[in-house]
Amino acid sequence: MTAPALQFLDHPLARVAYADTGRGGPALVWLHGALCSQADWVGSVAHFAGRHRCIALDLPGHGASPAGPAAIGIQAYARIVRDLCAALALDDVVLIAHSMGCRVALQAAVGTRAQEPPALRLNPGTAPPPSGLQRLSPGGQGEQDADAEPHAVLLPRLRGLVLVDGAYLTPRLLGDAGAAERQALAAQARARAAALYESAAPMERAARGFGQMFYDPAFDAMRDRMVERARALPPEVARKLMPDFAAWDVEHMEQVLPRLRVPVLAFVCTFMNSAHERVRLGADTRTPWIEALERHVRALELVRVPGAGHFPMLEQPQAVHSRIDAWLQGLPASCGAADAAATAHRCGGAAHTPAAAQTPLGAAGTPTAAWPPCHGAADAPAPPHAPHP
Repeated sequence: MTAPALQFLDHPLARVAYADTGRGGPALVWLHGALCSQADWVGSVAHFAGRHRCIALDLPGHGASPAGPAAIGIQAYARIVRDLCAALALDDVVLIAHSMGCRVALQAAVGTRAQEPPALRLNPGTAPPPSGLQRLSPGGQGEQDADAEPHAVLLPRLRGLVLVDGAYLTPRLLGDAGAAERQALAAQARARAAALYESAAPMERAARGFGQMFYDPAFDAMRDRMVERARALPPEVARKLMPDFAAWDVEHMEQVLPRLRVPVLAFVCTFMNSAHERVRLGADTRTPWIEALERHVRALELVRVPGAGHFPMLEQPQAVHSRIDAWLQGLPASCGAADAAATAHRCGGAAHTPAAAQTPLGAAGTPTAAWPPCHGAADAPAPPHAPHP
């Protein structure tokens, strides 16, 4: 399968490579995981490009996007995603993200700090860049969330989020934690991850992480290619990124999730167990990520993917694509902040599935889309740990 040609965004933080193909709305923006690249979405883009415009980018430090000195981290990545959407004049957007990219999508969805309007230049491949700069003003085309950061810019007409095997790297929900406790826990998470990636060659540790992400020997060759791809990245990418998103979880996850104003489709496949190993999600396993989604997201469809590893879009593409197709067709026509209450009502209230999706009730009364019964591990949620890629 041939990947679309790459184009480039000259952003103040870094030069960002992206592929732009297909037609139709809503536009789908594809975000990869840590130490991965937009190549992980090539099959998905090929499936959806006949009906949707698809933009898949390499986040700085990954793929064809070099690492800028201030460009690695969840906040920086979210700003780049938001600015790319604005530069491409996307006015109807769904973010589809995998693993670490789920955090980027969440942060981009609620707004990120922008000290000043960036001057952006779009360079289509090797062709001469368009004349002039595309300057974005604070506020862009989106609505301001009352809780957003000062000068934050929201994505214009964000319609929804698809989160593929995300995680919340805490042993429990932290909703009752005060600011001081949260800051202390974030510092501990950052230090723990930094120590792990300083004490060993970062890409060797990352390689061990990828080794835990596939359970079917049929995907061994794919796993090995991902390991070699990660090993080819500059070591500073892992050393900066892993501590950053470990701390982001503690500091921001439970503040960001309640501020979402759009439906969320979340695929869950794996989790980190008490031995800090990534294992398959059991049919009834409860994790901090699942609990946080169910508690805080007002329009949620949760899909367990039995038998899959950490990359269900590569292991079970037809099933994953079919569920995304159905979910996209059921999206409300508009999901901006102005009609959040109407969206929640249509979706059955807090932490409920959109009315268009017919799913059985799961644990705690929350509708959960159940695939065929899973016989994988059902270990207890993991204690604090440093992230794998």
